[in-house]
Amino acid sequence: MTPPVPDTYDLSPTQAGMLYHAVRDSGAGGIDIEQVTMTLHEALDEPAFVRAWAEVIARHTILRTAFRWEGVEQPQQQVAEHAELPVTSVDWRELDLTAGQQRLAQQAHSERHLGFDLTKAPAMRLFI
Repeated sequence: MTPPVPDTYDLSPTQAGMLYHAVRDSGAGGIDIEQVTMTLHEALDEPAFVRAWAEVIARHTILRTAFRWEGVEQPQQQVAEHAELPVTSVDWRELDLTAGQQRLAQQAHSERHLGFDLTKAPAMRLFI
């Protein structure tokens, strides 16, 4: 079931340019993708962390925005009432520091090249 789309807006010239390049260069390997990694020195309450990100998405429309460019005269941004955050959780505690860093680098590379489906919000995901 497709979630309702409460608001539709035209793209700014900058957004239109970024969308054009994202669609044209879809195999370019995540050129416009920002990755953030953190090292925590205490245990992470994963359910609370995921709930916090869900609340951020709920509060900020831009994080619930998808783009539509096929079948329309002009590309549009569509703000959904709700967007489900994809979360992947792994446990690498058995790895030593070097192996863990290597695994993280490999995973970051894979995630970057996986890209996003810009027709669905949010254009973000958590890997914890």
